[in-house]
Amino acid sequence: MQSWGVRAYDRAKPWREPAIPPMGWIRNNTLLEVTNSLGLSTNRQLILDAGDSASYTSGQSWLDRSGNGFDFFLGATGAAAADDPTFNGTAGAIRSTEYFSGDGGDNFRYDTTNETWMENIHKNSAVFTLLAWMYLNTTTGVQSIAGTNGGGGAETGFQFDFLGTNTLRINIKNAGTTVLTVLTTATISDDVWTFVAVALDEAAATGTLQMNATQESFTSTYTSPSALAASQTMEICARGNGVQQIESGSRVAMFGAWSSKLTDAQLTSIYTATRSRFGV
Repeated sequence: MQSWGVRAYDRAKPWREPAIPPMGWIRNNTLLEVTNSLGLSTNRQLILDAGDSASYTSGQSWLDRSGNGFDFFLGATGAAAADDPTFNGTAGAIRSTEYFSGDGGDNFRYDTTNETWMENIHKNSAVFTLLAWMYLNTTTGVQSIAGTNGGGGAETGFQFDFLGTNTLRINIKNAGTTVLTVLTTATISDDVWTFVAVALDEAAATGTLQMNATQESFTSTYTSPSALAASQTMEICARGNGVQQIESGSRVAMFGAWSSKLTDAQLTSIYTATRSRFGV
């Protein structure tokens, strides 16, 4: 029989362990841990997490935790330079205070030749998902999340970015000609952490853009896409070749990529499992 005042699951040693841990005992999970727990390791290509000490502690590379080894330089090269984003916080603390910030001239560049999954983003029958946690200091101009299209007049590749109108965009180019461009109706707020994602299956003509819990579907058919290589090496916080970098004071904490289209429910699950870390 249960004694009044002592819950059944506390009876064994009610004087030692409270049924609910005190505030501060609950540890945030890394993006790798979240996606593992959700069963989303299949086709997972890239996991970067500023709060994961195995992804960044110090040095000139943001290390991929997917197991594929697709690491990104801080800046354009492996040498310390003015275009290196700045790490903030304590390595491995897994909080909103662990992130990289830009000064208006910083970005991450992939440390070797683009991988097949990176190149396939702008090609026929593309299937991919990109997601990130970002913080925009201002949205007066275009700020890039990632890209392989440096913005030259005849360049080929993709750009995933925010416009000065506070909208989220996916834009695909073939030698300077637009293959697909989609903007959200929803807008992002300045100076707050925001979850952003794009998931696309070109052959199935289905796509989703997401900001926090808001999802917007779109038809993802490419018009005359290129079969050639992207013009630039993939960058994060720029669209390629250091163009349209995030503005001074903007931040990135996580970046993930899949060579498959995550479902709307799966994107929501990742957002739900990571949002408390950023106070959202």
